[in-house]
Amino acid sequence: MVGLELGMPSVGVAKSKLIGTIDSRSRRLGPYGVRKVAVDGEVRGFEISPAKGSAKAVALFASPGTGVGLWQSARLVVALTEVGQESPRPILAADKASRRARQEISQ
Repeated sequence: MVGLELGMPSVGVAKSKLIGTIDSRSRRLGPYGVRKVAVDGEVRGFEISPAKGSAKAVALFASPGTGVGLWQSARLVVALTEVGQESPRPILAADKASRRARQEISQ
């Protein structure tokens, strides 16, 4: 909704699968394994997992938002997520800014 309201491209990213079935086949995308997530038989997003043996082997789930294609959403999440980080850089930056603002308000 934010991307639509602002007229900007957007991608959905979550730390857990909200709905759908994960394909058993994986495709390599940089240092990550990417598996399709289907809802009612239609691919709607991806599970993006770090390579096995990574210190933080937490999967992310990506789906296209406004103005972003299906595979483009996976490529963007991979490009914006550093290996070992639990979220893409823009989400980490927003989280840090919100914590800083909360501290300033509570002082």
